[in-house]
Amino acid sequence: MEPITQFRGEYRFLSNFYPVEIERGGIVYPTLEHCYVSEKTEDLNEREYISSLPTPGKAKKYGSTIILRPKCNTMKVNVMRELLNIKFSHEELLEKLIATEGCDLIEVNAHGDRFWGQCPVGVGKNMLGILLM
Repeated sequence: MEPITQFRGEYRFLSNFYPVEIERGGIVYPTLEHCYVSEKTEDLNEREYISSLPTPGKAKKYGSTIILRPKCNTMKVNVMRELLNIKFSHEELLEKLIATEGCDLIEVNAHGDRFWGQCPVGVGKNMLGILLM
């Protein structure tokens, strides 16, 4: 099977920017991206503010301005795994994910993220794709 390299169109549901409510710590976030960014801080006010941001892009950008919690970098893969489990507990999304079985999922991006994805194809860890598979 051909690899899925674009989390857009038919496969947009694989993106952390896909609109799906994620509840964590009593706060409901509009996307996984919002929730992931909020996990970088221990400040409850910051987390609530992040949940209110209008787009996942704004949440991601805001994440570069917050004071990071201790060991944020060492826990990010486990946090992402937990959040993906919450996201794909929604039956319709789980069914779509299961339908990708046998395909390599590669989060190719143009913004240079070589940890969660690859940029260009083949260069990077693709941790998001690995966790999704």
